[in-house]
Amino acid sequence: MERPRLTTAAVMLATALLSAPSAVEAGVVVLKNGDIIHGLIVKMQDKKLEIDPEYSSVNMIIDWDDVQSVTTERPMSIKLYRDVEMPENVGIRLRDRIILHSLEEGGPIRLEDVRSINLSEQDYYGFISAGGNQTSGNTQVQAVNVSASLTYRKDEHRFILDGKYNRAQAEGVDTANNGSFSVKYNYFLTPLLYVGGSNLTESDQFQDLTVRNTTAMVVGYDLIASPQRFLTLAAGPAAVYQDFIPTPPTLTPSFTWALRYEERFRGDDVILFHKQQGFQDFLHGAAFRFNADQGIKVKLTGRWKLNLEYDIRYNSLPVPGKKTLDTNTIIGLSYDIKP
Repeated sequence: MERPRLTTAAVMLATALLSAPSAVEAGVVVLKNGDIIHGLIVKMQDKKLEIDPEYSSVNMIIDWDDVQSVTTERPMSIKLYRDVEMPENVGIRLRDRIILHSLEEGGPIRLEDVRSINLSEQDYYGFISAGGNQTSGNTQVQAVNVSASLTYRKDEHRFILDGKYNRAQAEGVDTANNGSFSVKYNYFLTPLLYVGGSNLTESDQFQDLTVRNTTAMVVGYDLIASPQRFLTLAAGPAAVYQDFIPTPPTLTPSFTWALRYEERFRGDDVILFHKQQGFQDFLHGAAFRFNADQGIKVKLTGRWKLNLEYDIRYNSLPVPGKKTLDTNTIIGLSYDIKP
């Protein structure tokens, strides 16, 4: 059976209905104890359903766990929990929302899977991850890796924060000491097309890099945007400030592109991920730089996952005596940040 498509007319109709309350938009809420409430469905969040009843000027707040069914003439914009798959052939799909007129126990959408109703577009998710190893005896090796990521979306605005730190020693001598932090902002002109800016700050003791700060303006597009699959691509001009030891700092024009991909299986029990950012610098040697993190996360219990990751850092023009390529294999645990 063919999956229903979201047409422009359907989007306009749904938007108009959702934004223009009227007297004919009555709803009916049936509670598990048999009570029936008539009124406008205002919203549901934090497991609380708000109703504007026909017979009162004061809105009613009802525990979502007490609700058996909701039916309304005004279509509801329904958001499910992130680890719940959207059912096929149910309602109209509007990005990560479903537009429906009714919900009920035993229906295609379980009531306990509903996170919110009629809320503005907002969401967040991310993780905190840590890994490392330690050996003793003939070889003394210690290594630690800490990383974190957070994506926040509200209406046309999206913020993405990423941070990472690596430290390693062998026989009491440092062999790795580097870190990075990036901030990305996207403003959506359409449901998928956006403009924005980003800033990436890096430091690496063993590349003699005190600090590298890359600021960019980009145009991007979400090629795929669903709870189970995400792919976005962005590109634009940039400026790079670099301070290597012992050379003087430089300020260089550059061009950057970025790609971010996630694939989720069985809700989010298994996650494949890949993110990359490349730079083509101009002047000062015209270096080509490339960063890529990829791997897999497998659920252990609750929000805890086993994390296997392989990172690549490439710089075509390192300082004299340094290699162009650095790689890092990380095995660790991660904790999901999500509603």
